[in-house]
Amino acid sequence: MKPIIRYEEMISKLEKQINVLKSYIDVEFITDETTKFEGKREELFKNLMNAYSISGKINSKFRDILSSPVGLEILEQQVIEKVEKIKKVLLAKAYTMDLLAKDADDFRIYYNHLLSFGKYVHLSKIDIQQTLDESQDKIIVEVDLLSQQITKSISDTERVSQALVKMKFLAENLSMFEKNINDKIDMAIKSYIKIEGPNGIMGLSIELEKNR
Repeated sequence: MKPIIRYEEMISKLEKQINVLKSYIDVEFITDETTKFEGKREELFKNLMNAYSISGKINSKFRDILSSPVGLEILEQQVIEKVEKIKKVLLAKAYTMDLLAKDADDFRIYYNHLLSFGKYVHLSKIDIQQTLDESQDKIIVEVDLLSQQITKSISDTERVSQALVKMKFLAENLSMFEKNINDKIDMAIKSYIKIEGPNGIMGLSIELEKNR
């Protein structure tokens, strides 16, 4: 016969479980592990959402018998504040003129964390997609401006080379947009060859070597 669990003991165990769940919610969103490994990043946010959902169910069912409320609103606000900070930094990087390698690294880190967050965490007060779309649009606008620079300066080999180098930098350092940017690079080069011909492409190749 199984021993009967006393009421006080049951409540104590429940509150300990709540504290464990809170530890999955009140976490640092960006760490070395989550930056290096997509699996760790997704695991963190999957656990967060699972803990949040279970906490909500416990709060709904046992709120009248717990010694203190779960504090779901406080936990949710903490999550919102952390996400808003990430969104703010991401957009700041997206609107940075002439991204440096460090800026691109930061952009990639914050973008990937928001992407993973949005994949697993669904809270009505948090809109991830709008920020992801805005940051992507800003980068693509920058790439389009560089493409236009090539078109306007088609006979200026140095300026064309500089624009292509910047575009390639963005493609290599912002891997989430790599295909899109590389497609635009290919279009720009094809347009250049069509207008400037074989001699032009030879001169451009020499100039690109200088800028590598």
